[in-house]
Amino acid sequence: MNDYRDQFQIAAIRGEAPKARARIRDGAVSAGLPMNAILDLEVAVGEALSNAILYGSQDGGSRVDICCEGSMRNDSFIVEIVDTGAGFDPGTARTATSYDDVGGRGISIMRALVDALRIYHNGSGTVVELVMKGAKH
Repeated sequence: MNDYRDQFQIAAIRGEAPKARARIRDGAVSAGLPMNAILDLEVAVGEALSNAILYGSQDGGSRVDICCEGSMRNDSFIVEIVDTGAGFDPGTARTATSYDDVGGRGISIMRALVDALRIYHNGSGTVVELVMKGAKH
């Protein structure tokens, strides 16, 4: 995996999410992440961005900060998505209880697709950290 770093911001509106996913995908390709890992990461990033936009950025003019880093040293590609929301307890987040439920699957989907998922509040917003290991996939 090649060393890679990118930091950018998007407006917290749905139309910005596809551009952010594409930029993250291109970064993962540049870093040398395998294609099957990139596809899983892209879905997980989509879930994290949707949550940041829909639930974590309620104020007009809100922004979502994104930091991507790939490292040969630890053979991983890390994406951090930070919103401006007050945060939540991931252990008590809404989860789908039936097949017909709309929503409530995002955290489970992210967990299933990446090697590590960390969600925490940094004092100014919720941080979702998605980690993909290059050698696993």
